Amino acid sequence: MVRSLYQLCCWLFAVLIGSSSWAAAAAIQVQTDRSPLVAGDSFQLLFSSTQTIQSKPDFSVLQKDFELLDQRQENRVQSINGQRTQQQLWVVSLLARQSGTFTIPPIRFAALQSPAYTLTIHPAAAQAGGSSGEKADEDWFLEVSATPEKVLVQGQVVLAVRFFRAREVAGASLSEPQLTAEEAIVEKLGDDRSFESMRQGRRYQVVERRYALFPQKSGRLTIPPLRLDIQSGRRGLLSLLDDPFAGQGGEIKRRFSEAVEIGVQPIAEEAKKDPQWLPAHRLQLLEKWQESPPRLQVGESVTRTVTLLADGLTAAQLPELAPLAVAGQGDALKVYPDQPQLSDQRQPTGMIGMRQEKLALVPNKAGTITLPAIEIAWWNVDTQSRELARIPERTVSVAPAAMAASAPERQPEPVTASAPPPATKTAEQEGATARATPGHGDRYPAWLVPFLATGWGVTLLLWFGHLWRSRRQQNSAILPQAAVTVDPQVALRQACQADDAPACRTALLAWAQGRWPEQGLRNLNDLQRYWQKLGWSAQVEALQHLRQASFAAEGESWRGEPLWRLLEKLPHPLPQKGESCLPALYPG
Repeated sequence: MVRSLYQLCCWLFAVLIGSSSWAAAAAIQVQTDRSPLVAGDSFQLLFSSTQTIQSKPDFSVLQKDFELLDQRQENRVQSINGQRTQQQLWVVSLLARQSGTFTIPPIRFAALQSPAYTLTIHPAAAQAGGSSGEKADEDWFLEVSATPEKVLVQGQVVLAVRFFRAREVAGASLSEPQLTAEEAIVEKLGDDRSFESMRQGRRYQVVERRYALFPQKSGRLTIPPLRLDIQSGRRGLLSLLDDPFAGQGGEIKRRFSEAVEIGVQPIAEEAKKDPQWLPAHRLQLLEKWQESPPRLQVGESVTRTVTLLADGLTAAQLPELAPLAVAGQGDALKVYPDQPQLSDQRQPTGMIGMRQEKLALVPNKAGTITLPAIEIAWWNVDTQSRELARIPERTVSVAPAAMAASAPERQPEPVTASAPPPATKTAEQEGATARATPGHGDRYPAWLVPFLATGWGVTLLLWFGHLWRSRRQQNSAILPQAAVTVDPQVALRQACQADDAPACRTALLAWAQGRWPEQGLRNLNDLQRYWQKLGWSAQVEALQHLRQASFAAEGESWRGEPLWRLLEKLPHPLPQKGESCLPALYPG
């Protein structure tokens, strides 16, 4: 199985930019879009770099071992946890002519050069299909494979389900793997993929869906046959693999995959004494401080971020980190952990789980504090060995608390002979002074007090009036801005008039959810079933044409005006309950 660490390194750089990385990465990364690879199947070879490269690489050397179908360049920008990273990506579509092990030679990218990359092409199966033994020369068949076929308990198995079709179908519906939570945890891996494949000299269009399975007990895990219902008919009625066939004509063919057996091994003996069991392809511990190097001061808070990444596990399987990070500190250090952040990245090759914990550290005394090493034992499923992820212990200095600057002492003023202390007035003198001072009535006229009070009242009234008018103007200025939100009906009309099928699908679902909120419409499948129940055949057919537009042959175009004219005439239907159906392989 060809595995690549490119996705893991790229995601890690986006999450923890500026901190320690997994390892020094090559300037050009190479990977395939999926594994395993089968002779006769097309696949994509991906070259990526976080540096800006202006030159155009030459991929003609790949034609020696593969058929070069297409090549293109993309620029991607990711923003994770507030950090942005830009990536250049070269996508080369190849078709494997034969099985074997091949080496992709180094390719020049301006001053940079990609590393050599080895990949394995597996031979195509002589037969494919379900339990009835359908041949690969049939028009449709289903193929299921599990990698690896033997796995440790709670380890990851990637289940690939492929629908092969040599000619068009009106629609199809695929069941999900039927496993209980006691048997295995099932997680869908990313979006479905489409590619071409040659089987026994015949070209097939292939849709592939992938799942990550995590067996929960040792022994034999049997994945029951998956069911595929295919509706024959003319092209353009329905999107592939997302129709429940409710109320539709045409012949329906049913196919079953073969059951898949997986051997599940128990926990390795060497790991039974560890506090947790973590079978993974790669596991890494990282730390990041609020500032580097960390500076601690009594009474001041400093944030330490500890992150655990695992390739081949979900975030829910990863252990707590806070108890390990501050063990044995006592009263010298107060720790306030934040809510842990758990996230899973779903790649075609499997799950990448992340657990991130932020700890606010507040020292209580000056001196030095030794933070213990953080160690997590895990099992490397590639080398079948026990390994240890570790952040070494760290000794940090704690400065005393910042003392408030004390006010300078006030010196007594010297008493000189020329400045004797003032004499204290006697009661008679104070009375005489009071009699000599004229009263307020002698200084201010009696009419002045009501005059001033009236003036203050008028001023207050004018001020309140000005304040009331200002607030009305502010409110009137704000109200138009609140109405800027795009109306789903307006967006739908614009998408139809522009013949923009992708935008129309998005706008149509938003408009329908607002018009029939009681129906709980999750996708266009639900909307189509609802319209079918109401007997709106013309609208249903227009919706089917819209959904089929994503898979139209090159040169075909979709017109939105007929759909918009039908939608304008829709009455307000009565609320009805939706029907259940097999989950969609293609998102509506």
